[in-house]
Amino acid sequence: MTFSIHTATHSTFSNARPSYAPVISRIPVARAHSRSSFTASPSAQLGDSLPAGKVVHSGTQRAPFGLARVLLLLGLLLGGLPACEGKPSEKSVPVSAELKAPEAPARTSEKFIVDVPTSKANFLMDAPLEKIYGEANQAIMGDLFVDLKDLSKSSGLLRVDLLKLEVFQQKREDEKGQFGERVKNDKQNEHMRTWFEISDDVPPMVREKNRFIEFKLTQVTPSVPDVTALQGDTRTFTATVTADLRLHQRTVSRKTKLEVTVLYAGGKPTSLKVKSLEPLMVNLEAHDVVPRSAFEKLASKSLAALGPKVAAEAPVLVEFTAKAP
Repeated sequence: MTFSIHTATHSTFSNARPSYAPVISRIPVARAHSRSSFTASPSAQLGDSLPAGKVVHSGTQRAPFGLARVLLLLGLLLGGLPACEGKPSEKSVPVSAELKAPEAPARTSEKFIVDVPTSKANFLMDAPLEKIYGEANQAIMGDLFVDLKDLSKSSGLLRVDLLKLEVFQQKREDEKGQFGERVKNDKQNEHMRTWFEISDDVPPMVREKNRFIEFKLTQVTPSVPDVTALQGDTRTFTATVTADLRLHQRTVSRKTKLEVTVLYAGGKPTSLKVKSLEPLMVNLEAHDVVPRSAFEKLASKSLAALGPKVAAEAPVLVEFTAKAP
């Protein structure tokens, strides 16, 4: 089942991250003790709960009860307990800083702001036994700076909100069978968010870092160089675009092909209509988007093991309108 990966201790992906609050609440303040050497009783475990200040005897030496808890608390304050049960994919690129909008767009550029309500991004991951459809409606935001006289100087930064992403599936029993109807499975959507590490068990600061796909234009190769040389109130061109794509805090360079229509009114550009002509291929492992059972916990099966059910790449298509201020 897509995004439903079983581990040795989980029947399905679990969104329950261990809570340390009860442990911290039981940490006693140890009373001062005159001896500098001690041994703790073998029966005293980190999770034990005994009265504050109680001394555990072991032979002729005594230990101030609660030292282990003090060390535990220090560990939490200095960065938390080691909860990770797996390393990032060997195929993933290093973590990178968030992308910044162009600092100095061309002086002749016109600014266009993405109209979020009309925007959409989608993909179809086609595997032998399962098709996964992803839809993120009203999810694209950002600004484009288009130099209408020299389109190659255009720049911009777009962001796609993954919290608005929903996935649907079609399945079949074997490669000779027919695919069933397209359905939305709530559990599968939970698993998808776990893979992206934007699920409810993820700390808010981490979830916010993983929430957006960022797309920064680095090179534009248009079919026509100068839009102002075209005639009429509807002027269309195509462009091969190279961009830095940042997903799950990891950035790679990708290419795609777009169709752009510039709408004029009264001789002035008023809006752009942008849509994909070719998909933007997103390699999941490059961005460390891999099977997970919970936050910082990898599932027992890798993407390669799920090959018949989950494709390794997501071909993303976008469509939106951007308006002049």
